[in-house]
Amino acid sequence: MDDTYKAYLLSNEWKQIRIDLLTIRGNKCERCNKKSNRLQVHHLTYERIYNELAEDLILLCGICHQKAHGLIKDKPIKKKPIKKTKNKPKKTKSIWQIVNEAKQSKNPEKFVKAYIKASKRI
Repeated sequence: MDDTYKAYLLSNEWKQIRIDLLTIRGNKCERCNKKSNRLQVHHLTYERIYNELAEDLILLCGICHQKAHGLIKDKPIKKKPIKKTKNKPKKTKSIWQIVNEAKQSKNPEKFVKAYIKASKRI
């Protein structure tokens, strides 16, 4: 960054440009939409430096501004590891085993419930 550009960024003209952008666009980062009172003006292009158009500039929070200049990288999204479970085979009884056990019990309601439950599995 040369001395002329540094002086420009400290000038009243640049401060007014920043104020105008904040007034028009609001106090939100234009990348992540976070509200902030410390937004920074970032050049999208340097084609019209010292005579920028509003389209040449964007309001960014500090982190997004650093990302725009490649000073920090976006952290990759970490996927949560899938918990490994021991897949034990389920011991399932056949329909007829359920019905026979219910028949042998002394509770006739249990037999009817087991029969209904077993018939739904067919």
